[in-house]
This record gives sequence, C-alpha cells and structure tokens, in this order.
Amino acid sequence: MSTSDKKFIYIQLIGILVVSIIFLFISLNPGYDKKLYSQLYDEYNEIFDEDSNVTSVSTSTATVRTDFASPNVIGEITIPKIDIVYPLLRETTDDLLKIAPTKLWGPEPNSIGNLCIIAHNYKSNGDLFTNLSKLGTGDIVKIQGLNKKVVTYEVYKKYTISSTDMSYTSQLTSGKKELTLITCTSSDKTRLIVKCIEI
Repeated sequence: MSTSDKKFIYIQLIGILVVSIIFLFISLNPGYDKKLYSQLYDEYNEIFDEDSNVTSVSTSTATVRTDFASPNVIGEITIPKIDIVYPLLRETTDDLLKIAPTKLWGPEPNSIGNLCIIAHNYKSNGDLFTNLSKLGTGDIVKIQGLNKKVVTYEVYKKYTISSTDMSYTSQLTSGKKELTLITCTSSDKTRLIVKCIEI
C-alpha cells in the first residue's frame, strides 16, 4: 500500500471520528430537540407567504397567511431588545417547550385578557427566554396573530416568584390586553415574570 493510500485512509478515519463526536454531542446536548425543531420549522414556514424572506425560524419577519390552519403555531413573538423572533405555540408540553415559546394560559394572541407565554431558560446558549432578565420597564414585545395583526406591548413590571405560585395567570385585566412572559431563574426554584400591556 502506497503512502498516499495510507494518508487517504487516515483522513477518512479522522473524518468518521469527527462526525461521530459531533453526533454524540448533539444527542447528549440538553438544549433543543433537533427532530421536533425541524418539524416545527417546516410547519412554521408553511404558515408564511412563499415570497417572503423566511430564512430562519429565529430571524424571520414574514407575514402570516390567513388561509392556513396550523395545529401548533398560533402566532409569532418578537422581542427586539434581546433579538429574538419565535413562533408561538398553541399549548405547553415537555416536547414543545424544547423548541419554542408556548401558550401556558389565557386568551388567544392579542385578545382581551392575560396571555401567559412560557419558554425555557437554557442559561448557557442564549436560546428562547434565556435573556428575558435583560428586559426592563418600557421595553417592547410584539405579538403577531394568525390574522396578520401585530400588537405592540410594553414591559411595565418584572419580578421573581416561587415556582409553585401561579398568581401571574390571573385574567383580571380590566378589559385590557396583557402579556405575561415566564421562564426559570438560575436556581430553577423560582420563576422570572415579565408583565407587559398593550400600547
């Protein structure tokens, strides 16, 4: 066997080893569920017009179609200060929480009442609501519903509570549209709550 043949075989073995390590890392990573994320991404893109600039589930600003009834996606949440745009999912389950913010409680997007939206704090990688703690009074959150309408909300309060305290789900909003954004804190025993109201 020639020297060039040996080099070729070594390069192939190194390539196989590198790919194996990458797949092992992905499978052990506690972050996103890649398969579910891929399925959601396909569904999310179907909701938006084919002519729009949808290039990534986390950066799109496309317009929602009204002729598509999605079983999971009910809108889109945009928070400019922390540079996130995600689809908003209809229900909260362990699987769906791994891939996008979900509706925990309350009315449909942009309806009167308190829409409670929950997402994971992955702490190390900046995904989902990891940077929610950076929001302060006056910061903006936008919700786009399936009817194409975008409603702008402003942060008016931020606090932490016990993980067993569900008082933030109250629907007593005096006929106003409100949002409550929820995520874990670094201790996992408390929740960060960000309250927003339509402006």
